[in-house]
Amino acid sequence: MLNILQIYYPFTTETLALMPFDIKLNLPKYLFNLISHIFVHISIVHLTMNMLFLYFFGTVLEDKIGSLKFLSVFMITGIVSGLTYTVISVIEQVNYGGVGTSGALLGIFGCLTIMFTEMNVYIFFMKIRIYIALIVMMIIYTMFISLENIVHITGILTGVFVGNILKTQVMEE
Repeated sequence: MLNILQIYYPFTTETLALMPFDIKLNLPKYLFNLISHIFVHISIVHLTMNMLFLYFFGTVLEDKIGSLKFLSVFMITGIVSGLTYTVISVIEQVNYGGVGTSGALLGIFGCLTIMFTEMNVYIFFMKIRIYIALIVMMIIYTMFISLENIVHITGILTGVFVGNILKTQVMEE
């Protein structure tokens, strides 16, 4: 989507992507981009894959916890992932625009896993427990450490944290 927007609006990256050094240079823009980067994608394939993930896992979580709590999980995990991207980028002196909703989506997956551990999912046509899928994802992400995978891991761990809080609230209700 970002590539398509850039054809007509060349300054899309600078306007919507999360630029880590903006935290020092232009705090209001950085705070805006901390939200906007979650909704911008680099290509139609990127957007499509994220929307499929959101459809298959997001709708399940939203049905179970309600729209407001779902939106909270999505935004909290997306923002925390963006903050992680910023911290690592500043430490490593990397300043390229971050876009995408992967951190938020993996946060949804982490939350869903903690709240509904016995749920089954299909991975490559194999039916497995959701927690096994999460463990496999974490192993893969930690085997291939990169800035993006650290952001993915952050999304998962934030989702697990939020999921524990929500699970406690649901048990008390």
